Amino acid sequence: KTKKTISEHTNSVGNSKKVSQDIIPVHFTSSKDEEPADLRYYWAVIRHRKWVVLIVSVLIFLPTLYKVLTEKIIFGTSTQILLKEDGGRGLGMAIQLGLTESQSSLDTLSAISKTTPFLEKVSQKLNQKLKVNIPPSYLSGIITVTPKHETNILEVTTTFEDPKNVIEIANTFATAFIEYNLDLSQKEINQAIETTELQIKENKKGLEKIEDEVQKFLRKEGAASPNQTINMKIGQLANIENTSTGYQMQIKGIESEIVSIKNKLEIESPTLVIETQINKPLHDQLVQLEMELATTKTRRTSNHPEIIAIQKNIDSIKNLIQQRLEEGVKVDTLGRNPVRDNLLTRLASLEAEKASVDAK
Repeated sequence: KTKKTISEHTNSVGNSKKVSQDIIPVHFTSSKDEEPADLRYYWAVIRHRKWVVLIVSVLIFLPTLYKVLTEKIIFGTSTQILLKEDGGRGLGMAIQLGLTESQSSLDTLSAISKTTPFLEKVSQKLNQKLKVNIPPSYLSGIITVTPKHETNILEVTTTFEDPKNVIEIANTFATAFIEYNLDLSQKEINQAIETTELQIKENKKGLEKIEDEVQKFLRKEGAASPNQTINMKIGQLANIENTSTGYQMQIKGIESEIVSIKNKLEIESPTLVIETQINKPLHDQLVQLEMELATTKTRRTSNHPEIIAIQKNIDSIKNLIQQRLEEGVKVDTLGRNPVRDNLLTRLASLEAEKASVDAK
C-alpha cells in the first residue's frame, strides 16, 4: 500500500522529483498469555541473591551427603534347625515362660532362645571365637527365631554389619541352641531313668515280702489236716506265686534289653553335622544400588557427590563379590542323630512297660 501511494505521488508531479520514503517495519507482538520469559531478569535476580541460593543448596545437599556417607550395609544369613517333636518335653520351662501345656515344644524352645541366660551363653562363645563383646540385648535384636510347626523346623535369621561375623554368629547360635536342647533332653531322660530304677527297687522289695508271706502261709497250712477249703487256698496261692515268678522273669528280660540299649546309646553320637547354604544378600544389594544409580542420573550430573557416593558403594560390593566372601559359603550346624533318637524312644517304651509289670 505504501509503494502504491508513492507511485501515485510521483506520477502526479510528472515524475519531476524522486520521492523516497522510509518503510517502517511493524514488529510482531504476541498476546499477553504468550509473553516470552526474559532470562536476563532471572539471571540478575540469581546474581543478586547468589548467597541465599548457595546456602539453600548447601542445606539441601548436606543431609543427602551425610546419609550416603554414613549408611552401612547390613548382611544377612539364615539357617534351619530340625528338632524331634516331643509333647512332654520342656513342660516345666514352658510353665515358667507362661506357655500352656497344649502349646508345642517348638514354641517353648523358641521362647527359651530369646531369654537372657541363653543369650549370655551365646555371647560368651562369640567372645571366645571373635574376640568381640556382643551383649545379649544386641543379639536379641539381630537374631530372629521362627518356629515352623508343619515341618518341625526352627528358622534362625541373623543380620550384622560384617559378612564374616554374621556367619559365625548364626553358626554359634545354632550350635549353642542344639547343645542346650540335647542337654535338656538328656537331663529329662536321666531323671526318668532314676525314677524308674527307684520304683523297680521298691517293687522288688514288695515282691520279696509277698513271696516270704506266701511261703510262711504254705508251710503253716501244709501241716494241718487236708481240708478242701485249705487245698483251694493253697492252689490259689500257688497260682499267685507262679504269676509273680512270671512277672519277675519278664522284668529281668526288660532290664536286660534296657542295659543293651544303654550300651548302644554310649556308642551313638548325639549329634550329626548338617550343612546349610546361607543366602546371598550382596547380589540383591548390588541390583538395588544400580537401580538407585540409574534413577539418580536422571536428575543429577555424573560429577554430583550423590552419584559418586552411590558408585563407590557399588564398587565396594563388587569387590566383596570378587573376593568370594559369600559365594559358596556354607554353615555347618549340629543336628539330632535319628538312630540315637530311636534308641531313646525304645528306652522310654521299655521303662514304661517295666513300670506296668512292676505295678502288676
